[in-house]
Amino acid sequence: MERYQVLNRVLTPIDRVVDHGVDALKRFGVYDDVKEWVTGGIRAYLRSSFESNHQLDVQGQENMPTDGGCLVAANHQSWLDAQVLAVATKDRLHFVAKADFGDWPMLRHLLDLTDSILIRRGGDNDGLKRIEEAVLGGERVVIFPE
Repeated sequence: MERYQVLNRVLTPIDRVVDHGVDALKRFGVYDDVKEWVTGGIRAYLRSSFESNHQLDVQGQENMPTDGGCLVAANHQSWLDAQVLAVATKDRLHFVAKADFGDWPMLRHLLDLTDSILIRRGGDNDGLKRIEEAVLGGERVVIFPE
């Protein structure tokens, strides 16, 4: 059994609890507000952690467009790449992620928090359309073309 499969089995009960909490927040109409609060808290914590533990130094922020949507293409060597990118910019980023991750316990909730765009490998015209709509709608969408 692969490591991620073991982790998914361990996380499944926690994922179910989180799922019930998310459903309740949606029923009460406060999910979007809580989502923004949680996302902001996670970003602040991660940024502080990367700055203090890894001397995060962001360069080139001035190259990001100040308005409108854009496509950000980045290298992807580890699971930390998305976290570093998410906190390195002041802008809210939306990540393109493999559709299979939408089924992974807990990871699917993190993908939802970041309004990630799930796309099927091997060709996904609907996924490409969602990316196009997000960029045209003013969002900053991150792809890892590797």
